[in-house]
Amino acid sequence: MNTAKTLPWLANTAGIRLDRAAQLWNTASDSARNLTGESQSARYLSLAHDELVSLVEQEVLATSPVGETPWLMIQAHLSVLPVIAANNISHALDKAQGLLRRSTGTPAKCH
Repeated sequence: MNTAKTLPWLANTAGIRLDRAAQLWNTASDSARNLTGESQSARYLSLAHDELVSLVEQEVLATSPVGETPWLMIQAHLSVLPVIAANNISHALDKAQGLLRRSTGTPAKCH
């Protein structure tokens, strides 16, 4: 994730401070790294983003009036759609490459 561009937008969308969004990203990143043992894979990024959305939701629920919360949740979820799309495209391309390798008999590369 390009945190320099995404975090300010996410913080603004969710109505939280940028430094707090950065703290939440660090927590989410650490959690994903502990689960995957990686720090740059598509699986790591997917888990980190899922955790970040969850942490942002918890933050918004804890700090926002109840009447505003549903709209802030929708905005927080919309903010990660481009990242989810990119991850899905990456997974699809990996699967397509694997299928092509199997059909042509080309050995698979190790990532």
